[in-house]
Amino acid sequence: MKVLFNTILLLIIISCNQVKSQNNNHSKQTITVETIYWEPEPEEANGINCSISIEYPILNGEGALISEINDQIKTQISEDVEESKKLCSVEDIEPEDLPRRDNDLDIFFEGGSNSHIISLVIKKYVRPLGGAYAMKFFKYYNYILSNESPLYLDEVVDIEKIKELCWERVLLRDFDNRFTQNDLYNYLSTTQNSNFVITNEGLEIYLLPLDEDSYLLGEELCINLSIDDIKDALKIDSSLLP
Repeated sequence: MKVLFNTILLLIIISCNQVKSQNNNHSKQTITVETIYWEPEPEEANGINCSISIEYPILNGEGALISEINDQIKTQISEDVEESKKLCSVEDIEPEDLPRRDNDLDIFFEGGSNSHIISLVIKKYVRPLGGAYAMKFFKYYNYILSNESPLYLDEVVDIEKIKELCWERVLLRDFDNRFTQNDLYNYLSTTQNSNFVITNEGLEIYLLPLDEDSYLLGEELCINLSIDDIKDALKIDSSLLP
């Protein structure tokens, strides 16, 4: 009888450990980070200071959505690299006639994914040849994996509960000369707003549509809210966040 009891107890412990392991594996979706770094040989650069530095994610997993996102990211990265390399090897440019001799491309990402949600942003910083400022382009990927549907800002948080805090952050960063409080509130409430990313630190909301010229000045127009800032406004279970 004691042997039978010990056997049953052992089976229960093994079963519990298996469930715990399955839950842990279920919660995280692995991302492979790919890197690219390139500089031309001095004799090939025609006096131009060129550099390419890229760190981008590849989602590991199955499904049409994951494949599509990976293909989009790889295709865009490839096009950006080729375009940047071409500018670094133009032979008919006289470097001394340029206000700047830099041609830089820097790309990195923030965010992550698990078996429930994908929330990623690819950030591209380009200092074009002769340009005075680095232009910035952000591409967001926010999706619910269970049905492969887009995930929008008003599905993540209650906009009414964060809008005043968002305006406070705008004032702290002196963005209020770019748009009004009402402009911000309307933008946050926009249907199908996907200009955000969820990170380990919290929520980053992109504000470029409120001032479309800011990217020409090399500015990053966004609001950062910590996990503590949004915990009472979350409309989804915090355990489902990437």
